[in-house]
Amino acid sequence: MGSGILANKNIPIIYQVINYALGIASLVILVIIIIQTVKLLMKPDDEAQIKSIKSSLLYMFIGILVL
Repeated sequence: MGSGILANKNIPIIYQVINYALGIASLVILVIIIIQTVKLLMKPDDEAQIKSIKSSLLYMFIGILVL
C-alpha cells in the first residue's frame, strides 16, 4: 500500500543517519561545555565574560532539550 517511498529496506538507513547526526551533535555539545567551563575558570572576575558564558550555556541546554 502507499507509494513505498519509506519501504522497510530504507528504514535502517534513516536510523543510521539520525544516530550519526545525534552523535555528532552530542560531541559538539560536549566540546562547547568544556570550552565554556575553561573560559569561566580562566577569568572568574570578568562579569561581561561570565554573562556571555552563562547565556551560551543556557542556549546550549535549550538545544539539548530540543534534540
